[in-house]
Amino acid sequence: MAEPKEPLTERELEVVRLLGVAGAGNKEIAAQLFLSPNTVKVHLRNIFTKLEATSRTEVIMIAIRNGWIAVNQPVPPNSETVEQSAASEPPQISANARNQSDETTSSQDAPTASPPDAPSSEANVVVPPQPTITVPVAPNPQAIPAMDKWRRVVLLASFLVLVLFIAFAVPPNTIGYADTFDPLRIGPSQPRNGLLSRGESSRWYLRAPLPAARARAVAIAAGSHIYVIGGEVNQTVSADVMVYEPLSNTWTLAPSSKPTAVANTAAVAVGNRIYVAGGTTADGSPSNALESYDVAAGRWTVLAPLPARLAGHAMVALDNQLYVFGGVSDGGTTDASYRYDITQNTWHPIAPMPGARSLMAADTVNPKGTLDSARIYVIGGFNDGRELATCAFYAPDSDSWDNCAPMTIPRSALGLARVGTNLYAIGGGSTGFIGFNERYDALTDRWTPLETPVTSDWQSTAVASMPSEFFVFGGYNNGERLAFTYVYEVFTNRVYVPAFLATDSQGKKP
Repeated sequence: MAEPKEPLTERELEVVRLLGVAGAGNKEIAAQLFLSPNTVKVHLRNIFTKLEATSRTEVIMIAIRNGWIAVNQPVPPNSETVEQSAASEPPQISANARNQSDETTSSQDAPTASPPDAPSSEANVVVPPQPTITVPVAPNPQAIPAMDKWRRVVLLASFLVLVLFIAFAVPPNTIGYADTFDPLRIGPSQPRNGLLSRGESSRWYLRAPLPAARARAVAIAAGSHIYVIGGEVNQTVSADVMVYEPLSNTWTLAPSSKPTAVANTAAVAVGNRIYVAGGTTADGSPSNALESYDVAAGRWTVLAPLPARLAGHAMVALDNQLYVFGGVSDGGTTDASYRYDITQNTWHPIAPMPGARSLMAADTVNPKGTLDSARIYVIGGFNDGRELATCAFYAPDSDSWDNCAPMTIPRSALGLARVGTNLYAIGGGSTGFIGFNERYDALTDRWTPLETPVTSDWQSTAVASMPSEFFVFGGYNNGERLAFTYVYEVFTNRVYVPAFLATDSQGKKP
């Protein structure tokens, strides 16, 4: 609501100018400004209140005194200034402007006195042409009033409430949940607020969903197909083997199930065989089973068991050797590492990781493109109730560990893909909000943010790498299992750079 002595708005100034210069009525003003007559009435009411005027004539006189409208005046003699001329004799205003009245204020308007020779009728007064000076339109001369004290207090309080809301709505990653969070339990994850985007974002695309929502499974590419093995379906540990064909975007069920049903397991492919080690069994305990699947024959083979029962561990393949790192064993989270010789079907201990952890991810990268330069990167993880941002790499030729640049934020229960010499850390968020993924360049030892189609937590997914893209299946978000299949196209134009094909997924030269 308008108050006395408030400054006029730009729209109100336009109404005043048309009122004074053209002597226009409400309908004419409305037509000029493309407004309705009722809107013009409202503007006039506000103008009268702010200027403390009782008639249109008084409004016009105030506008002339303040220089808001241009008027025609005789040229002052002896080169006197415009201000002196305006003070010595009043400006001439048409009788039409003096007598035009508003429907709501006509009874209050009083015309100013006419010159002695002016006729007393309502006809317009014709003024002979004479030299004129244009008085420029001045800005609103009334200063903007200072904000009342109570309004300043309310504004400040509202700002503080907004800041506190933002601070508590997005929990930090560093908060631990050691007393309530079991990273390997069978059941929904802790519910958190999050947004699941069902559309496509940047290079992320949706593909045919899993036949059933699934989490804590493992995915591995073998040949032109991807195999999603085990995991958690409907609160039950599964032994299913789902086969996805990217070319036709279809799902089928493998001819035989895995001998041991597990979740939180690890798998690698060597040739036409997939090796699956350890995992969480139906009773919630870790497993030491090592089983291989012949993708051509569709048969499973039981191999030499792991040296310890493990779940939530990581495994990679390099030069006909399998490498297993960390996880949760019967004695708790471990830093133990093992090497399995495929030709000999035997296990051997190797240098332990720099620290104990589970729910990390691992993959191989050859920064120099040679087998002796191959490194096994172990990323993120969970220990002591906290997620980790750590990055370390193992050199098989020297049986030693070294550190690499940590991720931007801590992540556990994450997926890891490799395309060329880049690693892609996908999801995580066992104890906090995850709003982006990350890409690691092994040549520069540098992490950079990568967009995500799923915000909040996106944990316990199954990730499989292909030559120019990688796929992400299922997982948890906001306490619910997902059936979504996402693909991230690294090379959208399908141009393959030779430098990125120096070795295959096992570190061998093609």
